Amino acid sequence: MSNIDVTTKSVAVILYTSGTTGDPKGAQLTHGGLFANLLQGKAWVKDLGSEERLLGALPFFHAYGLTIVLNLAVYIGGEIMLLPAPQIPLIMQIMKKRTPTWVPGVPTLYQKNCGRGESRWHFH
Repeated sequence: MSNIDVTTKSVAVILYTSGTTGDPKGAQLTHGGLFANLLQGKAWVKDLGSEERLLGALPFFHAYGLTIVLNLAVYIGGEIMLLPAPQIPLIMQIMKKRTPTWVPGVPTLYQKNCGRGESRWHFH
């Protein structure tokens, strides 16, 4: 196998869109773009470190879940509390056993949690 030159402009991942505005397409994410997302995530949430426990409820086949949960957790040396699906009963079950220190999510995920009793989520 020959050596391959990988640059910041090289495609690292192809994520497929759902096709809500047309046919599904492969969105090409570059190494540079993914690394920039890591740096943005680290700057967005100050003092992230290896003691972090991120709730992994977001799917990794979406850019936000891939970059801010999976890649950022690896980058900081943190732990991912991985769930098979973003379902509130599963989230509550894991939170009773061990509370995450950071819960990256989308508004719908947070809204579904509202009214579910005492919330121990740590929002930044």
